[in-house]
Amino acid sequence: MQQQACGDEPTPSDGYQPSYSRSGSALVVSPLGSAKRSSHDINVTAQQLADNIFRTYSSSDTASKYKCTITSERLAQLKKIVEDAVKDHKIFTIKGGWQTLRNALLKRNWIEKFETLKPVKPSTANSNSYIDELCSNLPSRQSWESVKAHTEKCEKTIMSRLLQIHECDFYWNMRKDQSDWHHRVTQNKLMNRFGRSLFTSKEGLCLLLQQMYWHLEPGVAQVHFPRCYVLGFPDHFNNFVEDFRLTACIGMLKNFIYKMETEDEYTIQSIDGKIPFTALQFAMNRIDEYIASRKHMDIDRDFPKIWDHEWDQFLTHFYRSVHQNEQYLETKDWSLNVLHAAAKVTLMEVAKFWPQYHLDGMKNIWIMKPGNKCRGRGIQLVRNIEDVAKVMSLKLKYVVQKYIEKPLTIYRTKFDIRQWFLITSVQPLTIWMYKECYLRFSSQIFNLDNFHESLHLTNHAVQCKYTNMVERDRALPDENMWSCHTFKTYLKQIGHDNKWEDVISPGMRQSLIGSMLACQETMDRRPNTYELYGADFILAEDFTPWLLEINSSPDLSPSTSVTAKMCPQVLEDIIKVMVDRRKDPKSDTGLFEMIYKQNLPRAPAYLGMSLSVRGRRVFKKRTVRSVAEGELEPEGAGADRPTVLHAERDFRRYVRGSDNRRSHGGDPEFLPHLLRERYRYRADERDARQTEEEDRVERQTGSSENQKEAKKFVKRRRAATLADPRRSTRSSRNNNNNSSSSNAPWLINRRLPLPAAFGTNPTVAASTSTVVACGRVSADSTRTRPPVY
Repeated sequence: MQQQACGDEPTPSDGYQPSYSRSGSALVVSPLGSAKRSSHDINVTAQQLADNIFRTYSSSDTASKYKCTITSERLAQLKKIVEDAVKDHKIFTIKGGWQTLRNALLKRNWIEKFETLKPVKPSTANSNSYIDELCSNLPSRQSWESVKAHTEKCEKTIMSRLLQIHECDFYWNMRKDQSDWHHRVTQNKLMNRFGRSLFTSKEGLCLLLQQMYWHLEPGVAQVHFPRCYVLGFPDHFNNFVEDFRLTACIGMLKNFIYKMETEDEYTIQSIDGKIPFTALQFAMNRIDEYIASRKHMDIDRDFPKIWDHEWDQFLTHFYRSVHQNEQYLETKDWSLNVLHAAAKVTLMEVAKFWPQYHLDGMKNIWIMKPGNKCRGRGIQLVRNIEDVAKVMSLKLKYVVQKYIEKPLTIYRTKFDIRQWFLITSVQPLTIWMYKECYLRFSSQIFNLDNFHESLHLTNHAVQCKYTNMVERDRALPDENMWSCHTFKTYLKQIGHDNKWEDVISPGMRQSLIGSMLACQETMDRRPNTYELYGADFILAEDFTPWLLEINSSPDLSPSTSVTAKMCPQVLEDIIKVMVDRRKDPKSDTGLFEMIYKQNLPRAPAYLGMSLSVRGRRVFKKRTVRSVAEGELEPEGAGADRPTVLHAERDFRRYVRGSDNRRSHGGDPEFLPHLLRERYRYRADERDARQTEEEDRVERQTGSSENQKEAKKFVKRRRAATLADPRRSTRSSRNNNNNSSSSNAPWLINRRLPLPAAFGTNPTVAASTSTVVACGRVSADSTRTRPPVY
């Protein structure tokens, strides 16, 4: 069977020799594999045969599309390759470019399956139509494409169509779409994205890192994250206002000390100054109150209430002093030296309780970020509460974060670090950190007086829109990127060659571990899932890395010479970790290093014991009245005093006795007598159960409505009991046989009336102390057995 394939006609000049054969009246050209010549081969040139093919199919619809065909032998070989790939689970699907990933998987004998809307299914009814559909509409050859490359492309298309009825084993898609949910159904399929990663948004990371204190472990998990608030929550906004005001107090004292140490006394104050020294005293008082609250001294102290208009007045003085560099109002009531000493003592004390004291600077600048945007869009710097309140009133999803005013700069230029890390499992949590990273520089010189994004946002998507400042140092790269190796060389030049291994790299590692532990509960726990993330860090002046954000789907495009080298390398190393290491745990993982693997506690072994609780019903103790003494005693209080169950047992034994059958077998009234006594015992037990049920109903009824219903229920039960004609009153049960109580002190309040026939017996009638109890006759009776009639 021969089928047509698309593409331009192969020529000898392309370096690829096709094979020609004649099948019946049709001439076949196979550029996908050399076939043996048949006995009907014609010794003509390749161009003549190609012209004959074109003339042969000129009358068909395929003449305008295809110029070459594929042999059935090669099609069988492709089917064999597909079957082996399905058997070995080596089918992958990649959406997008990602040619590095494709080459890495193809090098490992994987086959790519293209996603199509209409899969090709085999048809048993008409196999020719199936093969026609399989080999139709193949990609055409481009002018710049070689014959060999076009042939491989056609073969990949055919094999992909053969794989449409099979699920892929490796799925890569850097964008979330609806097709991801179809692939997530198969649990054994490798996927490169987790279903949900809340920490990749600014809002989610801010909320999740508030629980970091549960996972804090010095040296292992410790996150340095600038304080951040979500403006969508009113309590967060109130906390931000308190933080903003207190930071302004600290900033004003810092600014005053800086002026005292760098400027002349006459430039600080003047008779025309606009800032009173009471503003400094106000700031020191508020800081002292904060220190007292941190020392738990506010329990027994009442601080004065500060109204909003007082804070507004202080913030006005703060803006004039720090941002506008206004002078203080000269007065004889305040001494600059005394204020300077008091401010230094106050700042030294508050630094113990203010972890980010050295990052804040003195200008009190904050940065506002959209909660779910990326690439630097919508980010702005603010220094007034009014600007933040406007966003709060619009109910937009923004976060406000303290801007690091004193970052580490290189040649007076701001930079940040992009660090890749890979999550290969959520339960247990497994984190891989890439050993290499790169630095991104700003195109302008760092300056806090200018809030333009080109000075403060180092994203490549932002900086590529601006040209580098002329005054910037020539040692900085024109592409605004450094590799970590270049940065290590720079640290060695400035005398801090050990900072990378001792401070920077361990700090980033601990921040990644701590942040992932804090976010673990919200992550998708689908097995066979991994994802590459990009974390952005900024270094403080002491080289401590501070986490800014974590990005999903980091940019892996070769935008600069640095990323052009690193991005293909990291993609190749991902395949080493996720594909090669699954078969061989000791295989090479490239530059990925496992920095954390969670140890889960083992479940205790099952020993066959049943974790169940067994119990039995506890009955309420009943009270009985002694006939002789007339007092209430708990039933069963005496060892020799039988209970109702004992009486029932003895009664049955008495009835079943052979001597009773012989003695009373002829008495027609004795059997009804026994039945009456048995019914009375059963009635007493029913009374006990009814009383217990009434008590239970009364205990379970708590509300007034339930109590009313319970009272009605009790009344109905009592009325039904009194209306029962089969039951006798309790007074009829108590015979006036008081003499029997002395002979039988264990006699309980259940009297067995004698049969009517007993009264006609002169022997029994003479013995008035004869009492029948529990099926027995008292000891003082003249006869030990009932009379026989």
